[in-house]
Amino acid sequence: MQFHANHVSASEDGDYYQVMFEAREDAGDLQRPYLIIQRQFEDPDGGLCYVETHDEKYIGHFRVRRIDLSPTRIVLEIDRPGANVVEVTFGMASSDFKVVARVVDIITCAIDPL
Repeated sequence: MQFHANHVSASEDGDYYQVMFEAREDAGDLQRPYLIIQRQFEDPDGGLCYVETHDEKYIGHFRVRRIDLSPTRIVLEIDRPGANVVEVTFGMASSDFKVVARVVDIITCAIDPL
């Protein structure tokens, strides 16, 4: 699945981390393309991330095989046989990218959340 996001955000709340990529920042439009990647560190999660998109085939808890993040694109590959790659293009300021990259690094355990 591929789409272009006009809105990108990252958030953290205690042991919970999330990045979101949305085609439109309109929560009332349930058909808008979006990608959410979440991870919590409060309880053992077996290394699984929660993934949600506008396409029900990509909703659930999955082990992440790969996340490639750049200032213009993210590619997420989840560990399952089919419907396993989501690519989102976007544009953002370098300061915003640093925030998003930090949260993605925490989600993937590339860096410690502490």
